[in-house]
Amino acid sequence: MKKLLLTVTAIIALSVTSFAQSPDAFKYQAVVRDAGNLILNNQAVGMQLTIQQGSVGGTAVYTETFATTTNQYGLVNIEIGTGTTSDDFSLIDWSAGPYFIETAVDITGGTSYVVMGTSQLVSVPYALHATTADSALNDLVDDEDADTTNELNTGLLLNGTDLELTDAGGTITADLSSLSSAGGNWNTNGTDIYNTNTGNVGVGTDTPAHLLEVGSIDTNAVIGLGHIGGFNQVNSGELWFSEDLDFGGGLCGLKFQHNGSANDLYLIGACTSPDTIVRFNRDGPTNIQSLRVGNNITTSPGSASLTIDGDVQVNGSVNITGNISKGGGTFKIDHPLDPENKYLVHSFVESPEMINIFSGNVTTDANGYATVKMPDYFEAANKEFRYQLTVIGTFAQAIIKEKISGNQFVIQTNQPNVEVSWSVTGVRADRYAEENRVDPEEKKELKGTYIHPELYGQGEEKSEQYVQSQMFEANSQDADK
Repeated sequence: MKKLLLTVTAIIALSVTSFAQSPDAFKYQAVVRDAGNLILNNQAVGMQLTIQQGSVGGTAVYTETFATTTNQYGLVNIEIGTGTTSDDFSLIDWSAGPYFIETAVDITGGTSYVVMGTSQLVSVPYALHATTADSALNDLVDDEDADTTNELNTGLLLNGTDLELTDAGGTITADLSSLSSAGGNWNTNGTDIYNTNTGNVGVGTDTPAHLLEVGSIDTNAVIGLGHIGGFNQVNSGELWFSEDLDFGGGLCGLKFQHNGSANDLYLIGACTSPDTIVRFNRDGPTNIQSLRVGNNITTSPGSASLTIDGDVQVNGSVNITGNISKGGGTFKIDHPLDPENKYLVHSFVESPEMINIFSGNVTTDANGYATVKMPDYFEAANKEFRYQLTVIGTFAQAIIKEKISGNQFVIQTNQPNVEVSWSVTGVRADRYAEENRVDPEEKKELKGTYIHPELYGQGEEKSEQYVQSQMFEANSQDADK
């Protein structure tokens, strides 16, 4: 059988019918998903519910089965106490708890049930125990004996918003208007519960200043989002910030989504088409797994989209599809002669042009000629060639006899069998270079500022970085207004 995941979404939708003519029962809802966490909608399923007394796996005091069908959302709605059974639901002594409910499912709609789990029944089903108080209340009102001191002669009466309790000694009145007002804000719509309150809601405070305010005096205020009853759930909690919560296309805004299986927290942006902005992982130094940054979080067009104050270390490769702008650059490796105690540091070669350098050694033949073959891509990627020749081991002359053509060139010496070191420099001619030539002299967008003001005897306020941060802060404050 295909492995199932059973997600219980509500067990507290109580339907206690003890005081009516129908059997005692309480509502039970569950969402059925497959092993891939996909909802099984509009599918016939068989279910077996067992109420156990005392502990998980304890005495089974009631067992019943249901043949039902999930709705379009994978939801099943049943009433425990109304299924197929040979047990008597009304004989359960709810005062003798605790009680637990074991859930078993057959995805084919048959009776080959697979146990999905057992969870404790909390206070709601025990309201059925109120049936045993019914006769006690009748005795309290009138126990049909001659003694009137142990009963309520005229009982309880609701008079408008007043609750009147009358006995042989008189009447006591309680004003229920405040309770009626508070309770009247809560309503139900199917399996949904909603509040019509137009003010703020406070938890841990009676003076909330915000739409929802959670506070605590003795401990930290914690709001929990997540799966209940198991680990490694793919979707184990979401927090939405949506432009319109009634938007039919799904999320149009931002949301944090937790993946308990991968231990990742995603920040996702969407307006019908979700796209991950950043992914965090809870373990180790690789906490940020991926990060996407858009254009111009600073203030001026074309400026860096991400500003970092301080050093950045990358333990791995870096791929950049655009240009790099830097004050200087080096390579840094373990020193070949003393790798444990020293580094070897060399500076980059800088040029106002975008150039490639090729070099090598060649020996001319008995006639003083040598042909140097370049890579097949050479002429496609370079132009404006410059040559340098150095004769090795003898006093001889060397010239470029034939310039580059067909990705090769010819060297001639005035003597045979002469070793020659050669280098060829070419200006990049690839399409990216042709569209992104370096301008050696570029005007500053923020005039009067410096990249390194301290080198010119200037203070921090003259720094480009400082001025940009001040402008960004001012724009952020304007946006908040």
